[in-house]
Amino acid sequence: MKAKLLILSILSAAALNAFAQDGIHRFVDVGHEVYESGSTYNGGFNYQGMPANLTVANYGTVYIGNNITFNNEYGAAQVAVIVTDLATLVLAGSTITGGDSYLAYIGVHVTFGGSGTLHNVNISGVNMGVSVFDSTLTMNGGTITVNDAYNHAGIVCGDGSNITLANGSVIIGDVWSGNSSNKITLTGANTALHGNFFTSDSASNAALIVDISDGALFEGAGTVSELTLGTGAIYKYTGGSLTVTGSISIGNNVTIDLSNFLNPADLEGLTILDWSGATGAEELNLNQFNFITAQSTDPGDFTIENGQIIYTTAAVPEPSIWFLLGAGFGVLALLRLRRQP
Repeated sequence: MKAKLLILSILSAAALNAFAQDGIHRFVDVGHEVYESGSTYNGGFNYQGMPANLTVANYGTVYIGNNITFNNEYGAAQVAVIVTDLATLVLAGSTITGGDSYLAYIGVHVTFGGSGTLHNVNISGVNMGVSVFDSTLTMNGGTITVNDAYNHAGIVCGDGSNITLANGSVIIGDVWSGNSSNKITLTGANTALHGNFFTSDSASNAALIVDISDGALFEGAGTVSELTLGTGAIYKYTGGSLTVTGSISIGNNVTIDLSNFLNPADLEGLTILDWSGATGAEELNLNQFNFITAQSTDPGDFTIENGQIIYTTAAVPEPSIWFLLGAGFGVLALLRLRRQP
């Protein structure tokens, strides 16, 4: 029996290597494979109703080296890479493109306990950059830019997934969180998420935990269940409040960047950060934040009111007030002159 399994393993490995050599590798099941540089994978393999360029399944492990291109442009629900059923994928220095059609749907789909690591992988022209369900995904460098023609979902997650963006990773697109509690971590200088947070309205247990620290930037708005703005985190305000419903934790030297508003008066009365419904709010104070405005000097004031950071512009005197002040100073000057000998 063991001999038969060994023979099957050898034959499977040989078949997979043949796929790799002709650049049309489609499915890795159980095996451990390493592919290096230069190949192009076109769509065609169908897995659970989703045409895919590459599928890693059933405890399979795949390491793919630099300069691999996935052309994902052949139909609705098309996926460039699927990682499923406790499989592992490590993808380095590759390019995933969705083509010109908005039907090119997902860049990387990790599900059913899979694990994906993207090292300097660039994904563009897709409707969903990555979708992660009951799985983990780590992104170290690279950029995901989603297709503006559809729903702008840089990340879609559910079923208790964990996603980490680090080492200068950039995602331009929204985060959609479905059922269960999902966590997004942003860490390190030049790591950035430009988009908004959304949670499912239909799932009663939907929750999104967000942790930003060590120079990472979030530019957007939305509602999250738990928020940690760790030391060095940057939150760039776009006009909609970042709202926390569960718990909040703020470290030191957290920056709130308001430079999107060239005229600070446009911020009058707007709520920048809202934790009025969260726990831990009573410990927060303005000294934990650095505020950046479009002007070198701040003409207004920031206040914390009922668990909200609100900006109020400084009062500017009416022209009649200036006239009365000038007249008053003139009268004082005349009185002083009359008193002199």
